[in-house]
Amino acid sequence: MTTHGTVCGALLAVAMISGGCTAARMAVPEELNARAAALPVKRDTGLLGNGALRFGPHEVTEYRQGWTTAPGVTMNAVSVQAEQTPYSFRITPAGEGARAVACKVTRARLTVTNEPALAGRPATSGLEADVQPRRVSCTIASAGPGSRSGQLRIEQEPGRSFAAPHGRVAGRAQLAEVALEIESSTRLEGGAQLAYAGFQLRQGERLIAAVETLNEGRVWLAPELSPEVRELAVVTSAALLLDSGWQTPAD
Repeated sequence: MTTHGTVCGALLAVAMISGGCTAARMAVPEELNARAAALPVKRDTGLLGNGALRFGPHEVTEYRQGWTTAPGVTMNAVSVQAEQTPYSFRITPAGEGARAVACKVTRARLTVTNEPALAGRPATSGLEADVQPRRVSCTIASAGPGSRSGQLRIEQEPGRSFAAPHGRVAGRAQLAEVALEIESSTRLEGGAQLAYAGFQLRQGERLIAAVETLNEGRVWLAPELSPEVRELAVVTSAALLLDSGWQTPAD
């Protein structure tokens, strides 16, 4: 679990103002920032992450995060574990019916052991690496009779090197005939870079929403969106905000 709060110690190099540490903020492209007000995210979550979330008039209830399971295979000094973490929530976009959303986060991790476990001494790890980058898959249930279901899929690309292990994240959300492209954003206000500052949502070439996953989070929604596009943007924003994997600063 990740505790939501000001990202300070890990960002001293990029967030020093007048000798102090300030909250890092995602840089939002002017084409959206000029016409959309930021909606602060309000969270009501317990120690295990369960609870609720709200941004503007859009409300998430019944958020539940399940336990991470990691079945694996070990051969000699090499082991591979396939981690899976489920989470689910119910969201009521303003003016729309409630939708249940069920998500699963997966990744596969390889470990090469330097020394095997002996009596009274645990094994020591030599090399650890992701062999399947992080993936998030969500099923969006229908909102009632006549309503269509949808899905969301995003995947982390492999990092460029061990020194830069966080690759770009991209994917797609679809609900009925509406589709949005999702891409991670690394730019902070002031020009610094961080993986991950948040996400941008596009319909074709048009930037229609942005989601800041730093700190408590913020959401920008273009004001001219149709109800169908706005609904999918709201559901997608909630799914990204509730996945704590994107709220961890880069190493």
